[in-house]
Amino acid sequence: MPNAIVLGKILMQKILIVAHAAPYGTEKLFNTLRIALSLKDQEHEEVGLKLFLMSDAVFGAVKGR
Repeated sequence: MPNAIVLGKILMQKILIVAHAAPYGTEKLFNTLRIALSLKDQEHEEVGLKLFLMSDAVFGAVKGR
């Protein structure tokens, strides 16, 4: 598996999510964050998750927004 690394006998899936939608006007960024949290919280399989924010999506990470 090219997208997995071996931890003992357990395979860990590596996932990169790229978000570029603005945090206002649509729910695209909100849905992206919900998917990321769901992947990270799953119990049956370890996931190496990276979230890359670009363009207007960066404003979604600003405290107080």
